[in-house]
Amino acid sequence: TGQPLKTPNQLGSLQRLASRPLPKNRRSSVNEVATATQDGSRAERTINRSKLSSPYQGLLAFSDRTKQYFFGRESLIRDVLSHLEHSHSCILSGNSGVGKSSLIEAGILPVLIERGWTVVRTVRPGQDPLSELNSAISSSLRSIGVKLPRKQISSSAEIQDLYSSADRKSAGIKLLIPVDQLEELFTFPANQASQQIFTNIITDLIRVRHEGISILLSIRADFISTYLNDALLSEALANSGNIIYVTPLRGEPLKDAIVKPARMLNRDIEERMVLQLDRKSTRLNSSHLVISYAVFCLKKK
Repeated sequence: TGQPLKTPNQLGSLQRLASRPLPKNRRSSVNEVATATQDGSRAERTINRSKLSSPYQGLLAFSDRTKQYFFGRESLIRDVLSHLEHSHSCILSGNSGVGKSSLIEAGILPVLIERGWTVVRTVRPGQDPLSELNSAISSSLRSIGVKLPRKQISSSAEIQDLYSSADRKSAGIKLLIPVDQLEELFTFPANQASQQIFTNIITDLIRVRHEGISILLSIRADFISTYLNDALLSEALANSGNIIYVTPLRGEPLKDAIVKPARMLNRDIEERMVLQLDRKSTRLNSSHLVISYAVFCLKKK
C-alpha cells in the first residue's frame, strides 16, 4: 500500500498567495500568477517543466502531456462537447486561474481528438491574432494533406474552402478552432488590421454555423460585461446559447482532482487534507491552480 501524504501546515497561506494582486498592466495568465506570487528562484523552479516529476502541476496549466492526471471536470467536459455537437460554438468563462486552459488542453481537446475530430492548435490572440490563427490552421490542415494557399487567410470563406478540401480527402471531417484567452484581444496592443480581420473571421464562422466547423472560445469572466457590445462576443453569445461557466472545484470533483493522481503513483491522500483543501478553496477564485500548487508543494516536501 502507498504511504499517506500528510496534511500541509501552510494551507492558510494559500489564500494569501492566491489573493496577491498581479502587477499592473500585465495580463493574468497561469504563468504570470507564478511570477507574481513567488520570488524569482522559487517561481523558476515551479514553472520549469523539465523538473516536474509530480502529477500535480503546481502553477502550470495542464496540457495534452499531463492529461492523464487531469480529473474532476468530467461533467463539464460532457456539457462542452454537447454544445459543440449541437451549436457548433461554445464559450467558456470563469475567473483567472480557475482552470479554463487546463480544461481545454487536458480535458476537451484530447476527447475530441480521440473521437476523430481535426483540432486546430489552440489560438491565443496576442499582438497579432490573424497571424496566430493562420499559423494554427496551416500547421493543422497541412498535417492532413490539405494544400494551403500562399497568401495569408483573411476571410471565413477561405477557411470554409480549406475545410471543403479536407472533407473531400476525409468525408465527414469535423474541424475545431479553439481560441483561448480571448481577452487578449482587448488587453494587448494588437495590430488593428490583424485584430479586425481575426474578429470578422471568427464572428462569421460562428454566425454561419458551418456544419463541419466548430469554434471554442474562452474568456475571463470580468471581460464579459465590459466588452459585451463587442461584435465577436455579442455574436458568440447570440449563437452559443448560455455561456458555460468554469467554477472552482468543490466536493467530489475536488476530491477526484486531488486523490486520483496520487493513486496513479500508488500513493494515498489523507481524507482530512482533502476536507481542509475543500474548506479553504471556498474562499479562493481558483481551482486546479491553487489546489494543484498546494499538493505539488506537499509532494516536494
